[in-house]
Amino acid sequence: MLFRSPLLRAKRLDALLVSYAGEISQHLRTELARLDVPIVWMHHIEPADSVGLDEQNAAEQLVEHLADVGFQRFLFVDYSTGITSPATQQRLRGIELASQRRSVTASMMVTQHVPRDQRFEVTRRWLERRNRPRAVIANSMHTAEAILQTALHMGLKIPHDLAIVAFDDGSSYSATIPQMTVVVAPHAELGRAAAEMALQKASNPAQPQPNQLLKFKLIPGGTTPALSSGSAPRRSRKNSGSLTAVSDRKSTRL
Repeated sequence: MLFRSPLLRAKRLDALLVSYAGEISQHLRTELARLDVPIVWMHHIEPADSVGLDEQNAAEQLVEHLADVGFQRFLFVDYSTGITSPATQQRLRGIELASQRRSVTASMMVTQHVPRDQRFEVTRRWLERRNRPRAVIANSMHTAEAILQTALHMGLKIPHDLAIVAFDDGSSYSATIPQMTVVVAPHAELGRAAAEMALQKASNPAQPQPNQLLKFKLIPGGTTPALSSGSAPRRSRKNSGSLTAVSDRKSTRL
């Protein structure tokens, strides 16, 4: 157990980096407080002393990119992370805000965890629908790869028949053929920022350090159409902009 570590028990630390992406339990907070060591949070935003990723802005970048290349309607799909995670909630908020700003329509595929061996069949079902979307935002590279492989197996042309964009940690987006259009998380920059903040906390434990939110980087690939060189982005047809949840049986406005 972490809290039984001789290093922690001997308090031979000047600061502690804690990487935690979910909700912080009261038990964990109590145990960390007992250590009496300055703490810097990674991937989790507290009132201070935190370094995280701007998930909302990352989602906005993807919506803006799809709107720029001419899409008015797209689907948000997640097969593994779950829509209740804090990061996904921030992404959905970003999709909603950017959709309203660009007057485009976003829908959300409502699914539970889909095992890897079932993703082909799940994807095939919604790709065969007559009114299927022409563009997809995948909540992870695993989901994006399942959609890409299924679409290619069905004979769809990427990105002519289906455009795909995804959130990525920077480790696999260039491994797909065609290369996936992604927003890449700046994990190296996050690590450096957290280490620098830890040094500040070690030298002055009582001084709260302002939070830092780091932005993802958009890297266009072959799964979305290219913007015409020297031309302005294509604007979406005017509508109110919306985010809806869709399932096999119904569509419900969020």
